[in-house]
Amino acid sequence: DQLRHYDLVILMYGLNVANSNQTNYSKYRSQMNEAISHLKSCLPSTGILVVGVGDRDQRVNGEMRTMKGIRELMAEQQRMASDQGVAFWNMYVAMGGSGSISKMVNGKPRKANLDYTHINFLGGRDLGELLYDAIDAGYENYERRWKYENE
Repeated sequence: DQLRHYDLVILMYGLNVANSNQTNYSKYRSQMNEAISHLKSCLPSTGILVVGVGDRDQRVNGEMRTMKGIRELMAEQQRMASDQGVAFWNMYVAMGGSGSISKMVNGKPRKANLDYTHINFLGGRDLGELLYDAIDAGYENYERRWKYENE
């Protein structure tokens, strides 16, 4: 941090951790808590943003459906961010919630890969713009609040 200060560190982990046989992600939460605590000790004046997992589908009875466990993992990430006092952005909601990855895969143009897990460049650009807008709106809210409290 002394050599190069970062204003913001963005953490985006978990989509490949998700699987249809798991709904308890407390071990993941514990490991990520350790990682965030370490980052906070190394970069004490740096903001940290956790980006929650996006939608991920699996085939159920011949149809693509949001993978069991995605919502549980996302909720665990949100609790972890709250416990750590860091920012959280819900990519699952930003994508459109349940079934949104299928819409991105089947849309024209395609914005996610045929694995029904990973977004592609076009989808990443769209979600990147949504993330930027969320950060910008948060900053504008901070400025309004600071001005109001310091008048």
